Amino acid sequence: LIVIASFIVVASGVYTGASFGFTEEAAENFKNNVLPYIFSKQENIQLPNQHFNTGRGVFKVTFSITETYIYDLNMDVINSKVNFASNNDIILNIADLSEKVRFTWSYDSNLGSDKGFAIVSLANTLSTSIIHLSAENGRPVVSITEMTLKIGNLDVKFSGNTSADVANWLVGILNQQMITLIEKLTSDSLKDTIDTELNQYLSSLDLTIDIGGIGLAINYTLPYPPIVTENFIQVDTLGLVVLKSNPNLSPPIDPPVQLPGFQENGLQIQAYVTDYTFNSGFYAAYQSGSLSTVISQSDLPPQIKLTTTFLNDFLPGIVKVYGSNKPCQLNCSATEAPVVHTESSNKLFPHGQIVGAIVTGCSVVVINEGTAVELDMNLDFNATLYIDDWVLNGDLSWMQVTSLKAVNNNIDPIDTEGLMDGINFLLNVTLPTLNQRIFGQGLPLPKSQYVNLTLSDVTVENGYTYIQSTPQYNFT
Repeated sequence: LIVIASFIVVASGVYTGASFGFTEEAAENFKNNVLPYIFSKQENIQLPNQHFNTGRGVFKVTFSITETYIYDLNMDVINSKVNFASNNDIILNIADLSEKVRFTWSYDSNLGSDKGFAIVSLANTLSTSIIHLSAENGRPVVSITEMTLKIGNLDVKFSGNTSADVANWLVGILNQQMITLIEKLTSDSLKDTIDTELNQYLSSLDLTIDIGGIGLAINYTLPYPPIVTENFIQVDTLGLVVLKSNPNLSPPIDPPVQLPGFQENGLQIQAYVTDYTFNSGFYAAYQSGSLSTVISQSDLPPQIKLTTTFLNDFLPGIVKVYGSNKPCQLNCSATEAPVVHTESSNKLFPHGQIVGAIVTGCSVVVINEGTAVELDMNLDFNATLYIDDWVLNGDLSWMQVTSLKAVNNNIDPIDTEGLMDGINFLLNVTLPTLNQRIFGQGLPLPKSQYVNLTLSDVTVENGYTYIQSTPQYNFT
């Protein structure tokens, strides 16, 4: 699918059809789950060998610190905090960072030599990271622009019978020359690990998702970087259903409505999906030629026989022309891209509804005999919307023919009102089948393999659908 820069998007009139908001509570929840996972990915850090001299002449002593490793990094997840800042930055304060350092020491002098090892426990270390949120090739990415790390307490345990003088020398070396190096190497390594793992998570987000196996996909790429505000991270996406073989980023449909801001008292993840997204789906489906259906005997309950005898009640004369009990079917195809709009709640639909119209050509076919009549029809329908496993779907409430005209007819005359009643009866009986053919597998929203979004809720408003969810993470 085509991904274009934000200035091209604006210039070519491409809109953002779906917007996603993440609260600070969402960031805290994510932090509580992702930080232990990130730290589990942190590898041991090796320090370069260090050599130090003290004294002069025959009293010169050379200390060596070798085989030095930083390992066992841990932190206080709950007391670590995430804050939204300006300039699209997120501040991550890691509390009570702890680590251990193991090294081999030795000294050599004219008066003797010795060696051993020591383990240093570092605690109460504070780390602050500035995480910058941006977009690259239509995907969200992060970069850690700054990380500071300051070691708090230091506790050294020496092996064997290390003399007090040697221990004091080594502690002095640690405090004066090694601490800064340990801080820098820990900071650099942790920065790389956090950067790598966060971007790996972001790369797992499905931003271009196939729909229903009919050559369509929904494009959730970002036309510009996410926006970090005081209370939310806002991610605007194209939210555009396209024909994969020939994606049109500027379909001839009405632009999206102006969206309200995200709700501070809402759930952790919030989403707005506009009518623009729905109508792009119907337009792309129409372009693909997939907006067609056949109503046949297999779609009806067994007590209703779709034959000339049955249809003769609505289409008088079909038995006379084609004979009794001949099997029939209805072949229908949209002749224009359907248009839908969402409406807020009312007495009949307390959670709102989606209302649409389809202009279609429909043929009454006597199987193995030919077409009895060709019709131009206008159909209206409405449906409720629901969210299931982060897939937005519809449930048809009703569909009916509102106008009908015969354009090719082997039966004269046509009882227009009677035929409308008959077709509406068939539409009502086959509503579950039509529901599947219109809404298919629904509209999948972007998500990652590491998150479960089954705890979700949907509210339909005028021009958009508002979705909320409480995420559950699994980084195991």
